[in-house]
Amino acid sequence: MFDTFKAYIKKMNDQMNRAVEQVIPPDVVGGTVSETYPYVERVVQIRDKKFLIRRYMPGDLPQYVTIEQQVYEPHPPWGTVGFHHDLYRVNTCYYSLVWNEQVIGYVGVRLDPHEAHITQIAVQPTHQGQGLSHLLMKEAIRHAQTYDALSMGLECRVTNHVAIHLYRESGFKRLRRLPNYYRADQSDAYYMVKPLRNWPLRVEYLPNVQAPQVNEMEQVMQLAFDSAPWTHAMLEDSTSLAINRTFIAYYATYPVAWIMYQVVAGQADVMLVGVLPDFRRQGIGSALVRQSLKKLAQEEVQEVFLEVRASNQAAQQLYQSLGFVAYHSRPNYYQEPVEDAILMKWTKSTETNQPHK
Repeated sequence: MFDTFKAYIKKMNDQMNRAVEQVIPPDVVGGTVSETYPYVERVVQIRDKKFLIRRYMPGDLPQYVTIEQQVYEPHPPWGTVGFHHDLYRVNTCYYSLVWNEQVIGYVGVRLDPHEAHITQIAVQPTHQGQGLSHLLMKEAIRHAQTYDALSMGLECRVTNHVAIHLYRESGFKRLRRLPNYYRADQSDAYYMVKPLRNWPLRVEYLPNVQAPQVNEMEQVMQLAFDSAPWTHAMLEDSTSLAINRTFIAYYATYPVAWIMYQVVAGQADVMLVGVLPDFRRQGIGSALVRQSLKKLAQEEVQEVFLEVRASNQAAQQLYQSLGFVAYHSRPNYYQEPVEDAILMKWTKSTETNQPHK
């Protein structure tokens, strides 16, 4: 019975797609009517094969739909209707990957203000494993740079580890998790971004944290920790306390790290600090702590205390480089997994009025 029902639904969808194709004028079927972007093509050789990369041409659409069904089965997101809608945008351009006169892959790029966006990318399963996805990604990046985009973004299922690896190799970084992003199965997505220019890093002290900043902090926290230590309500309560000090590090306009201190009578305790995993080991955490300590020193804070897992050698080395010293350990302080805590302390420099470096 269920198989019969599935066959019926597939038949109805096919009929709807054919009907849509019939009512769309032939000159705009699956393509951008205006010549917003000029036709380009280039031949690329990989080992003993030559591939053609060119801008989308009328007639590619059926092959796009077939590839999408093969790659995204059992939940192809668009079909004929979705592709037509996207291809018809004046700010969107698709590139086809051709081998033996057959389209075997494609990538779509939408140009939003200051940012390009990958709408879809796919390679026919029988041609995967040859570096062709990297080829399409390079073409998309070239397109974005040609039209002066500052960055490029995309969404990817959190369970699609192969795609995540491809995107990270291409320079994309995970910025936030999007709950229930994919409607077909309510699965989550990562929003990933690649800078196309040199981005400035800035650290902001937020004396009055507003709702948008709380949301930014929560997004960072959800990726920075395997299990978020605070709820949204806890974040709201903590940022509202007059004794707490909050600092957020922004990479361009994107929040990538934050730290919160509790300050009482010239002493401060680090309440929580988080750095997005894909932005670690790039000096961001160091800049965040260093600049926040400088601000605390201006408030006449004399000492800062924190705890760190005994196994977290990278964090301990970072704090030591900023003037923290270990002074005690606390057995079984952490749970899940159970682990000792190393207690560390920073003392304000009486000579320079600056934090130790």
